[in-house]
Amino acid sequence: MKSIVIFICLVVVIAYVDFSLKNSSISFSTKEKADMAISDDVFDASGQNLLIIPADIFNRISLEVVNLSRNNIPSIPSEIGRLQKLTALDLSRNKLTDIPAEIGGLHDLEILNLADNRLTGLPKELGNLSKLKLLDISGNMYSEKDLDIIKKALPATTIIKTK
Repeated sequence: MKSIVIFICLVVVIAYVDFSLKNSSISFSTKEKADMAISDDVFDASGQNLLIIPADIFNRISLEVVNLSRNNIPSIPSEIGRLQKLTALDLSRNKLTDIPAEIGGLHDLEILNLADNRLTGLPKELGNLSKLKLLDISGNMYSEKDLDIIKKALPATTIIKTK
């Protein structure tokens, strides 16, 4: 009897881990889904050890909040510009070395967290983010010249810039 119970539990665990999401075009297992907050307007995959941003995320044009913090992502594809409804984007604590210019087309963006990456420069297109209230670039080795350009374009934005 005990071996039957163990077998049934094992089958349930395997089914749980292998089951793919049916309500999302992004295929994460149910266990991964449990660790993430995924809805029509929020995608939270923080701390998932991702090496890339899942390509399907860029087709979810209704997203307003994306949290990809605490991963191992080295670059952001230019397709980030498709997410026109984004109001908050957290890319902190990754391995980013640069930010694509297309991020400057996210005109509804209010919060952009780029802290603790490996950024050595900032695209001047960040200056196009007229609704930006908070920009965190702390823990990066960006150029002061790049920062000055952005500050002039966005005087009302709070910029956290501790190196």
